[in-house]
Amino acid sequence: MSHAIDMVHWFMNDSFPRSVTAHGGIFAWRDGRENADTFQALLEYPKGFLVSYSTSFGNDSPSFTRYMGKKATLENIGGEGSPRYQLVEEKGTHEDDPDIDKQRTSNYVLLPGQTGVPPMGIDDRTLEHMANWFECMRSRQQPHCTVQDGLAHSVANMMAAESYWSGKKQYWDPASETFSERGQA
Repeated sequence: MSHAIDMVHWFMNDSFPRSVTAHGGIFAWRDGRENADTFQALLEYPKGFLVSYSTSFGNDSPSFTRYMGKKATLENIGGEGSPRYQLVEEKGTHEDDPDIDKQRTSNYVLLPGQTGVPPMGIDDRTLEHMANWFECMRSRQQPHCTVQDGLAHSVANMMAAESYWSGKKQYWDPASETFSERGQA
């Protein structure tokens, strides 16, 4: 979840969830493990949006991420680290028009100079994955992802893990930079 939540924080410019609730279990790999192989988390953010995170290690269907807005949906096909994005225009609802999908345009998002559809995944060992880190070690410049960003990712992940293990919703307190199962008064 740390890579996926990094993208959410970056795209939405909102770093610490207000609250997190999570659930999951061991449904696919009953091999003595303690951590869930199937996991879902809902994270609410102060700017007024909800993140729904889901993972299942017992299924090999390609992962995806959707950023759903009022005018369009940005879909990342291939999951965490995939450079393949598709922009789907919103035109209404299925309740108003059962054939609404026929009216929607969708286009792959290509970088300048890119002519083909990007791959669905990039291996963590590729130069592209680590290039900024190596450049910053040489130049002593700040990397794209700062220590503060890493803290925000960690907090979101720890809140989700604590919610899973405790079975209770977790709340972030920005003043004390702590989280607990009790919301602010």
